[in-house]
Amino acid sequence: MDMHPIKNRSGFTLLELMVAIAIFAVLSAIAIPSMIRWRNNAQFNGAVNILRGDLQLAKQAAIRKGCDVCVSFVSSGYTVFVDDGSGSGTAGDGTCNGSESILRNRSMPVGVTIGSITFSNSATHFDGKGLCKQTGTVVLSDSTNQRTIRINRLGRINMS
Repeated sequence: MDMHPIKNRSGFTLLELMVAIAIFAVLSAIAIPSMIRWRNNAQFNGAVNILRGDLQLAKQAAIRKGCDVCVSFVSSGYTVFVDDGSGSGTAGDGTCNGSESILRNRSMPVGVTIGSITFSNSATHFDGKGLCKQTGTVVLSDSTNQRTIRINRLGRINMS
């Protein structure tokens, strides 16, 4: 008869647990900055694509309605509106006044800003034929990225 009972050894020792935590901490330190960079890049690219889509919307709305559609920029966002002079507004003035309808009113995501704008009065217009009345560029940027969107006289929207 054995005087020493067999001990049931289940679970982890403190040393094994500390090694597992250390490995997890090292992997997290490597992975988290990459995930944050990926998220910021995705957010920036999304803002650029949304702006490009809204410029296309302005051009198509101008053709469909047969009147000016304006995109007015500020550093934190932009407004797309029909510049037709509705409700005692002034048609074609680049200002949303009277009861001119707003198609989009967007704010840039946190960290994304509209930098350089070469359109006069920080706005561009598409006429009823889809032509751009005020050509120029708008630059979007964040802490690591920068993209330029150009609109030519024919209303073509290019990114670089």
